[in-house]
Amino acid sequence: MNAIASGVGWSLLSTVIVFTALFLIHFCYVTPKRMLAEITNELELANTRADQLMKERNAIQLELTGKREQSQRHILLEMTTLLQEKAPPAGGGAPYVPTKIYDPIGALIAVSEQFNTEQDVIDACHSLAEADYGDPFSYLELLLPPNLFHGKRLKFIKDAKLNQEPIKTEKQAYDFFCNFWADRNGITLPNEVRISDILKGNWS
Repeated sequence: MNAIASGVGWSLLSTVIVFTALFLIHFCYVTPKRMLAEITNELELANTRADQLMKERNAIQLELTGKREQSQRHILLEMTTLLQEKAPPAGGGAPYVPTKIYDPIGALIAVSEQFNTEQDVIDACHSLAEADYGDPFSYLELLLPPNLFHGKRLKFIKDAKLNQEPIKTEKQAYDFFCNFWADRNGITLPNEVRISDILKGNWS
């Protein structure tokens, strides 16, 4: 009887030892290895997804850049077309001298509805300057205090577009600024100068 009990006891002890050993092997080796494999796989998937998102982002940026450049070329074409327009000959038999209808600032105002940001206006000004038409604001900035249009170009041309009489020339733009726009936008012009004075040589 004791021998049977002893045998059963040893059998149970052996079983416990075996299961404990298997548990330790599984817990200390198999499980970490499986977890590491799963983590590695998840990281690979995450990296793959990140690469895919980056490619999609770059593709979208290229598309937007292409559309922006196409829009800028279209706007430049519209402005240069206006700048090439000439006034029809007047009657009276006098020799016809072609006279331009639009100055650069007038062409910029004419297409102002196509601009959404200040940078859009700056880019358009650079495009006209590179096309040898000059910066549309250079004439106004020559006559007015420095940095007066900093951050205000978009608002100025959009407001000018809404003027009752179309603004096509630098003189008209200057008059609109001095007579309406400056006061409405809280701008005080020290020693205000009229274009007629400048043309007469009375301004220095």
